[in-house]
Amino acid sequence: MIKVLLSKCKEAMISVLPVTLIVLILHLTPLIALSNRELIIFLISALFLVLGIGLFNLGADLAMTPMGEHVGAGLAKSRKLWLLLSVCPPMGKESNDMEFTHECIVCIVNAGFSEAVMDAAKEFGARGGTVVHARGTANQEAEKFFGITVQPEKEMVLILVPSEIKEDILHALYRAVGLKTPGQGIAFSLPVDGVVGLAENLPAAPNTNEQ
Repeated sequence: MIKVLLSKCKEAMISVLPVTLIVLILHLTPLIALSNRELIIFLISALFLVLGIGLFNLGADLAMTPMGEHVGAGLAKSRKLWLLLSVCPPMGKESNDMEFTHECIVCIVNAGFSEAVMDAAKEFGARGGTVVHARGTANQEAEKFFGITVQPEKEMVLILVPSEIKEDILHALYRAVGLKTPGQGIAFSLPVDGVVGLAENLPAAPNTNEQ
């Protein structure tokens, strides 16, 4: 425990030390004239700040993180839709406030249905995707909870799309290859904060006709 606390205090000191050094350097110049009492109070405050941040980070690792894991596991085991809907939106509000220009849609279907996934996505503006061959490993409890008939061979389709058409494509995938279809597919999206290589992101070609 002591070693972990010392490690956390070291991390905090790395963050606080630069500001402390700047104040001490300025104290040696005519810009700031601190009395001895003020300087001592500042140094003691910096020391307690390092200790406080270290204790806070230690408490977060020992209590908050395991608590979050237990809460998440309990929500999943409860299988109560109303409870998930009431808890998840506030937890995801911070991430929802961030704006992303693109989303990566991931659709997992039974083998042989990747073309149906792309056909449904292209109807709403998707340009193309990447198919990855995979295997399902869901246990019987997960199979019963999600209502998925697990087959060994799966296909995972990755589709990068602009954020404004994400919802339309997800609804199209649900209709075309959802759990109530032979494709037995599930789909979700992940925010993408940086994209290169798309046609709209490429720089304009230089004009070779200019002399």
